[in-house]
Amino acid sequence: MESIFIKFQKEIITALALILIGAGVGNYTGAEKPYDPYEGRVSDIDAMMRDVINNPTQDALEAAQYNLSIQGDWSFRQTDEKKVIYEQYLEACNSVVIALYYGEDPNLLEMTELKNELI
Repeated sequence: MESIFIKFQKEIITALALILIGAGVGNYTGAEKPYDPYEGRVSDIDAMMRDVINNPTQDALEAAQYNLSIQGDWSFRQTDEKKVIYEQYLEACNSVVIALYYGEDPNLLEMTELKNELI
């Protein structure tokens, strides 16, 4: 048994080295962007608001206000500096929903500016 190990010692060491190098390279993903909890939420709200603006039915408007209130509850628990901007964004979205509910043309500028600031 010992003679087999000595006979293939170089091949075994080379194979182990390649396995370790492969494992190290496989786990390297490069410099990753830090996780931003607002990014996904803002993207979801933006998609919802586009749907509501394109089809402002009673059900869609009510669902949008409900979703915005849930996001407000989540925002209440946050402590970072983006919290204030996010809450302003939610208010701007709510203003658009209210304007659509009353059949008025919504002002999308504030909502869009705040969204761009968050993402």
